[in-house]
Amino acid sequence: MLEGPDNGPLDWQSEAEHIEIGTHNIQAGDVLSLGGRQCEVARLSVLLNGRRVCLYLNGGEMLIIHQATRLLATRFGGR
Repeated sequence: MLEGPDNGPLDWQSEAEHIEIGTHNIQAGDVLSLGGRQCEVARLSVLLNGRRVCLYLNGGEMLIIHQATRLLATRFGGR
């Protein structure tokens, strides 16, 4: 379960911003919808001079995105 800054449940309606992300603007904490599952980016590593980014997700999965990859994500306010 995702938590807000006060460690309580997030208010999805007031704090959520839906954005298109790629290698140039992905951030830790972004929530991706992959295969119908909500996956939060725990950390990331830049590969090949920024042409690819390796995303480490909270569930233990790893996803490598290319500079042309575009995904929809939810970013929560206050960050």
